[in-house]
Amino acid sequence: MSFYINAKKMELHYFMLLLIIILLSGPLGCSKKASVSTSDTPSTIDTTGDIQPSNNYLWVHHKAVSGALRYTHKEVTSGTWPDQCKVDLDASSPADRDIMCITETSELDLMHVGMNLEYNVPAHIKCPYVFSMAPYFFQYEAPRNDGTATPPLEPANVEVIDDQLLGNWSATATYTDGTTPNPYFVAQSGQYNCGFDYRNRKPAGPNCCEGYYNLKTTTTTTDGTTITNARVDWAGLRGNCLAGPALSLNPRFDNGFPMPIAWRMSEQVDTMSNFKTSSDISFSPVDNFKIFQNKLTTLEDKKLNFGNFEIGSLFNQKLGTTRFLANYTKGSTPRPYQDLIDYYQFEHPPGYNFLENYMDPRYFTILCTNSTEEVSARIRVQIREWNTLPELTLATEPTADEDDISGNETDFPEFPNHDYYDWEDTSGLERWNQTPSTSGYPGAGL
Repeated sequence: MSFYINAKKMELHYFMLLLIIILLSGPLGCSKKASVSTSDTPSTIDTTGDIQPSNNYLWVHHKAVSGALRYTHKEVTSGTWPDQCKVDLDASSPADRDIMCITETSELDLMHVGMNLEYNVPAHIKCPYVFSMAPYFFQYEAPRNDGTATPPLEPANVEVIDDQLLGNWSATATYTDGTTPNPYFVAQSGQYNCGFDYRNRKPAGPNCCEGYYNLKTTTTTTDGTTITNARVDWAGLRGNCLAGPALSLNPRFDNGFPMPIAWRMSEQVDTMSNFKTSSDISFSPVDNFKIFQNKLTTLEDKKLNFGNFEIGSLFNQKLGTTRFLANYTKGSTPRPYQDLIDYYQFEHPPGYNFLENYMDPRYFTILCTNSTEEVSARIRVQIREWNTLPELTLATEPTADEDDISGNETDFPEFPNHDYYDWEDTSGLERWNQTPSTSGYPGAGL
């Protein structure tokens, strides 16, 4: 009898201890501690938009970095950033379940630390499946059908004339019709190559020429003229021209293109399907405490309904710009992204253009769907880097390029305010034939 009483006292003791923890930790006892990234910054800085949302929402938020000033907020057109990047899955209007968000960060913090965007998916009837996708782009110009008469594609036919008697050598390329010249072709000094093969550049790039071509070779020697025909592999992949977070965060198709990650919530948080918030917990009998304790352990220790997009230091990747990670753009879409969007328009049959639906290369994307892949909620996130800290501390949407301040520093005027190129800057971009272009491709080093 004494043992039974002591056991009951012990259970009650644990139960009261948990109750105290719940009351101290806010409305959701199982929530992760709110990540506020301004612990080492002056108290005058506005951190309203920097608080991690509670876990009963679908949300995306940056993981805090000590001393780094960062905000994640719902996109606005002007003013401050008051709204968190979160979706109420119970919202009746689809428009309320489809949001655009921005994570704000300073340029050197982004280069040195990188970024970790965490996302939370609550157990909800509208979200039995989750898709996640990270941004990517053409680092080098790649072959693609653009709907024109002479699209930027690999040559389908190559004809080589090698007259060794006269010392003449030439090579020409055509499209599949065998007559229309293909300009995406390089031939000189007895050698030829597909124009989208960057291996002979300095520094060397990838081979993005995919598929086979018909090679006709006419050779003239003292023994006469011979003609040979062969089927030759360009030996590359169009996906080799890609770069961006998705190439390391997402699996890839056989052609080198990233594919979205799909996961089933019941497989991730099966024991959490009936999870209750602290306000819903019945305080008797004591068995309810045991159930709650088990579910709390499942969520907090295993973090089964949490995911993240994490990219480390860009310096460590030997990159010289923030373009790899800072996917924020305004105005027209930069060509490395737009050409990728156009690529899928022609490569996939109508109705199956899954790029725009599930693989938009411009954003970090989280999708909630039902079991037949109908979308119930979507969050898309861009990362914007700021060149100067005073402007970022105002926590206000730029209306006159306050995020992209140029010119030189005040105290040390020999140093620029703008230290790293992002997608708002066009310098350093070039096309397949190395001609400069304000809407071209970043190439080596990004």
